[in-house]
Amino acid sequence: MPIIEPRQPTDRKLFDVPGGSTRSFSLGARSQDWHLYAGGYKLAADRLVSQLTEHGTHTDYVCIPILFLYRHYVELYLKALLRDVGELLDASEELPLIHPLLPLWRRLRTRLVAFDPGNDSAWNDRAEALVAELDSMDAGSFTFRYPEDREGTVTIKPALAVDIFHFRDVLAELELVLNGADGYVAEYLGVKRDHDDEVADFSLYYA
Repeated sequence: MPIIEPRQPTDRKLFDVPGGSTRSFSLGARSQDWHLYAGGYKLAADRLVSQLTEHGTHTDYVCIPILFLYRHYVELYLKALLRDVGELLDASEELPLIHPLLPLWRRLRTRLVAFDPGNDSAWNDRAEALVAELDSMDAGSFTFRYPEDREGTVTIKPALAVDIFHFRDVLAELELVLNGADGYVAEYLGVKRDHDDEVADFSLYYA
């Protein structure tokens, strides 16, 4: 019978890249873009959902971090859009350090409608309903991260049945609204940035 040698500790560091590795990525090499961060959380959640093929306790607990990834995607995307709208309107946004989603959405909606009243629609009402529902479950970005809050109270109660595939598909309606706002704001922001660059170049030329 072969003797199994016990595993020995190594001196490897978590953030080293082994020689010959083809799976490394450049952490921080790209611009620290809020949109990229939001998209990363959404993509990670979508890929995890697509790989769920079984039921049971293990899958239940995998779904909890997936819900956090989706929720954090929404928070980051709302804050990214608020930053962009603030730049567009020359009124920079002071993003809150706390996590409720509904105030973020309502501030964004107000700003978009102030910029162009045609931006308001039934889709915005639908987005607000979805954000409110998500906020009602986890207003502080705490529920899907810890089993208890700071006072020791269970964060998810009573037991709630969730179909993670259904959740993903319904959240796509909110994504549709956010993507639409993103495209709209990005178009006008690009024009504004080009104009500001031209004004700056003109000022330098005639200084």
